[in-house]
Amino acid sequence: MRHGGNDAAVPLAFEQGRVDTMKNEHSGRAARVESSNGLHEWLSSLPWIVERPDPLAMPGIRTYAVACEPLGVRQLLLVTGRSGGRSIDVVVPNVVAARCEHAGLGRTVAPMPAEHALLAVRAGASRDEVERVILQAYDAALA
Repeated sequence: MRHGGNDAAVPLAFEQGRVDTMKNEHSGRAARVESSNGLHEWLSSLPWIVERPDPLAMPGIRTYAVACEPLGVRQLLLVTGRSGGRSIDVVVPNVVAARCEHAGLGRTVAPMPAEHALLAVRAGASRDEVERVILQAYDAALA
């Protein structure tokens, strides 16, 4: 079961694998995508990913979960738009969060249940880095 969006064409910055780095790409701020439509389209293309409705109707915030009925998995995967509209925050196991922090890919911003953490992907992260963090979380959720 997947949520398919009808977003406009993939924005050039995400299509080319670039992330808007703002003024200082090594500042440690959460990753910001020029427009997250490309990210949202990519997420919606993954099997078992669903976009969750926002119960608080917070403008610009979107949440995605892994919802795999055959494996009995329903878990929050990521939140976009939490910090100023364009951040990417991923729910990862604590061990993955520690590796990502050590590699400079992000920083833990909140503890989560079941030995997980909410990892804010750093500003300046490439598309490949963002996808790598998300896919590690996705793999862990389905393991």
